[in-house]
Amino acid sequence: MIYEFIDYKVYLRAYIKSKPKGGRGILSKLAASMNITSAQLSHVMKGGRDFSPEQALKAAHFIGLTKTETFFFMELVAYARAGTRDLREFSKAKLEELRAEGLQLKNQVPAHQALSDEER
Repeated sequence: MIYEFIDYKVYLRAYIKSKPKGGRGILSKLAASMNITSAQLSHVMKGGRDFSPEQALKAAHFIGLTKTETFFFMELVAYARAGTRDLREFSKAKLEELRAEGLQLKNQVPAHQALSDEER
């Protein structure tokens, strides 16, 4: 669950590892979906750089995050990119708000709940 993370790179590694075959081939597909090279993505994942907001949004879409999860992911990237202590503190507070909101939504909607014929 994305809300357990404070670092988007750690989240992405966990996401990739959770995929069949340990995520083999996912990095190249993710890079292609973001219009960057595998080498550029590798550089980001190793800590050399951070995603731009545009790249982060493309990554969220590739992963299939919900709207609320996407807001959280985007803020994780903003937190990582923050250049001042004030901005980091502001972003961290926003992350906590989004985490609480996301967890509340997760608790309200049972996972894999099938709709009855009447509800359709």
